[in-house]
Amino acid sequence: MAGISEEDLRELEESYQAALEEQRKMKALEDDLTPIVKKLIVQNYPEIFHLEARGYKALDNAIWTHIDRLVRDVNNITCAMIAEEE
Repeated sequence: MAGISEEDLRELEESYQAALEEQRKMKALEDDLTPIVKKLIVQNYPEIFHLEARGYKALDNAIWTHIDRLVRDVNNITCAMIAEEE
């Protein structure tokens, strides 16, 4: 069984580091968007202050789900456009 060459290891390391950087950017975008979205919801739906704890949890889950989907879509679009340029 042949071993992994140094060049292969370097390529794997570069791919791994690039993936980590993408994950970091996606998490940062999620973290930045969440309070902004919550603020906009409260501004447009002031009755939200009357929610019980269960309502807040449902709202938080909905916000997180949609922000997660948005961030993944942005990442996929960006990756596709970069791949087209190469």
